Amino acid sequence: SRPLLVKVSYHPNWHVAGADKVYLVSPSFMLIYPNSRRVHLSFEYGTLGHLGALLSLFGLLLALTSPLWVKRFFP
Repeated sequence: SRPLLVKVSYHPNWHVAGADKVYLVSPSFMLIYPNSRRVHLSFEYGTLGHLGALLSLFGLLLALTSPLWVKRFFP
């Protein structure tokens, strides 16, 4: 089968099913050599990605509730 050129920036967290691995061609392209008719490309967050999302959510909740805290503790 033919190689697939994907116009998305490469990152090590890209995973592929239906091929052996994802190859970096340039900073803006990835290359996949499929070994089946169907290829599934997915991006999976690592531990630091999940931690960053959790800290962002905590910061957003803190920013949204800070006016309530200011009124309660500093009348």
